[in-house]
Amino acid sequence: MKAKSFLVFYCSFLILALAGIGLYQNNTLPRFMEYLHICIMVGIVGIGLYQGFLMLRSRKLKQPADDEMSLKVLHRAAMISYLVSLNFWAILIYIGSKTEVDPFILFGTGILSMALVFAVSWVIIKTQKHA
Repeated sequence: MKAKSFLVFYCSFLILALAGIGLYQNNTLPRFMEYLHICIMVGIVGIGLYQGFLMLRSRKLKQPADDEMSLKVLHRAAMISYLVSLNFWAILIYIGSKTEVDPFILFGTGILSMALVFAVSWVIIKTQKHA
């Protein structure tokens, strides 16, 4: 296994372990938010592992690492997730100014939602026939 493939798996497990430790030590979040954050993080790690397995499979088949189509899908997913995330941050700022929600909870929710929006947009664009 080459270093780049190992790095994908290492980062995925590191994120999952650190997030688990952080949520285990947290006493301020409601139980529902903890479970929601755990589900989102597991989904993000799952997509990271899926990407790692795709890289390993393409390396076995001796395909190029980044072809034109995968770069196009990645750029379109990044564009869509950036636009959606900007609007979502504006909504979170509005919610933060009108309510007494802890800013750290809003910040964590915003970061997790950015990753979730990117993952969902990548999956949708990847599964479309005319990407």
